[in-house]
Amino acid sequence: MKWTLTTRSVSAALKAEYQNDPNTRQRFRREARMMAFVSHPNLVTIYDLHEEPNGSWVVMEFVPGETLKQLVDREGPLHPEEVGRILDQLADALSQFHRRRLVHLDIKPQNLIREPDGTIKLIDFGLAQPAGPAQEMVGGTAFGTVAYLAPEQASGGAVDAATDVYSLGCVVYELLTGRPPFAAG
Repeated sequence: MKWTLTTRSVSAALKAEYQNDPNTRQRFRREARMMAFVSHPNLVTIYDLHEEPNGSWVVMEFVPGETLKQLVDREGPLHPEEVGRILDQLADALSQFHRRRLVHLDIKPQNLIREPDGTIKLIDFGLAQPAGPAQEMVGGTAFGTVAYLAPEQASGGAVDAATDVYSLGCVVYELLTGRPPFAAG
């Protein structure tokens, strides 16, 4: 995606090479519509979807701060009390998401932004989909970040709230130790 920043919002556009792919545009449109109806203080807000023949983009909340990956890379492992505060926010956000029978499928420190006031925001809903069926694949490949993939997601099985909980556990491990639980490779 290509990002454009303003003071209160950011727009995400499909990369030029995907603009003419009807399947990718349909998925992008579905993601934006799905997220427009999920509201929670720890989930990035989608404001609008704009489509033209030569491009599609969403306008979403601008979230100032740094990713948890940047935070851990800079400071090392976090104190358990800080991790507990982060986990409380994320568990509440995921609970709201899962009540709508949706799964994120890409929970990782790079998709979690800590705002200056300590609020954590979950971003990047590009892999999100309804719970139940196997993860949608492109060319027979599951998507996500290997170090945080739940076994059912990696093997192409049905995904649900437990899939995100597994990934959240991997994030907590990394926040406490400074490294993911499994080396990707």
